[in-house]
Amino acid sequence: MALFAGIDREHVIAGLRWIGATLKVLFVTVGSIVAVVFASLIISIIQFQLRLSEARTQNGNITLESVALIADYQDYVSNHYKTLRTKAETLEQLRSDYQNKLNSAAQLIASLCTSINAEKADACNRQLQTLINNSNTQVDSVLAQYRIGDASPSDMVAAMTKALKDIISSGSLQTAYSDFLSTQQSVRSQCRMLTQFVSERYSTTSLLGVSPELRMTITVQCSEGGLVGTPTMQLQSVQATANGPNQAMADEQAPRGNDVSGVNRILLSELVFYYRFYDWLTSFMGANVRQFILSPPEFIVILLVIATGMLGSFLYNSYVMFVAKSRDDYPTFAAIMLRATLAVMCALVIYILSRTGFVAITDGSQRGNETVISPFVIAFISVAAGLLAESALERIRAIGLNALSSTRQNNEEQQPDPRASGG
Repeated sequence: MALFAGIDREHVIAGLRWIGATLKVLFVTVGSIVAVVFASLIISIIQFQLRLSEARTQNGNITLESVALIADYQDYVSNHYKTLRTKAETLEQLRSDYQNKLNSAAQLIASLCTSINAEKADACNRQLQTLINNSNTQVDSVLAQYRIGDASPSDMVAAMTKALKDIISSGSLQTAYSDFLSTQQSVRSQCRMLTQFVSERYSTTSLLGVSPELRMTITVQCSEGGLVGTPTMQLQSVQATANGPNQAMADEQAPRGNDVSGVNRILLSELVFYYRFYDWLTSFMGANVRQFILSPPEFIVILLVIATGMLGSFLYNSYVMFVAKSRDDYPTFAAIMLRATLAVMCALVIYILSRTGFVAITDGSQRGNETVISPFVIAFISVAAGLLAESALERIRAIGLNALSSTRQNNEEQQPDPRASGG
């Protein structure tokens, strides 16, 4: 007690009021954010369902499972293309390494043969190339055939001869080319598979599973002049053994997806984008979200009405707090909760009236004989009902009175006149 003896009662009350006002602002802010996120998610779900329905009108084979297959197929091709690019970078390094070693060996042989006997340099060159290709280190015997005179070779010739022997004994040139060929075979195998997967022969996958830009990129890069080209400068006995990348193996077949011909490509791309988002959401929030996404359209729309109606009530309370002259003018927690309840009920009743024809909120578009209700229009009307709950309530009361009056009048007109029957 002695600890609080010096604290003024008014300061305590003011502090409690400040805490209460802060909690009210925090409650309304968090509620508004939750309502916005939830409403946005529901609108996207409705848009996804509408696009899926539109795609089904273009082709009855389109289902959520077929969209999932197309998304998986895109990932499959994309992953293989990434693998191709990684191997292609390695192939390019091996090509450059082999080409440098080949050029160095060719320059060394040319310099050595020219230094020994310039007139017979070509013949000397061919024999030394044969030694390299056969891994034969008998360089001295070949050079002896072309050496002029019996004089000892100069230091430069001796150094070049030793360097050539080292290249032959180490087998570095053959190893470099062997590594290049094995990697080239792997790249070509990857190219052969990818070019089959994006081939125009597979219309269901090539037109919808993979973009035309990626198809063209794969086709160009997998050509002989692209990723898998063989170095043009080679020693005579070194020959490429790989088959061309465009030669399809007869026993290989690209996976086929559902027949989705006739479906707008942009529409299908949007469906895939939606599916990827919801697949991520399902993996993040649990499998129950998937069932929520596949809920009946009317149930989803009602959830949208509830969320946006509550959003309208939070919008109203946010405005009231914003224009309030002091924190004492903030609505109470009870008023905030009751306003949210009233807003949801008004928004739901307005939606029910719209479905009965008393309020028109359709977007005017038609799919067959079915009237499509725009989720954005529904959201706006529901927000307006939550924001203007008093006016919405008066509107509902007026419509109800008119409906009851019309019903009573119709009943009275249908009842026979007792005086007429008595006469």
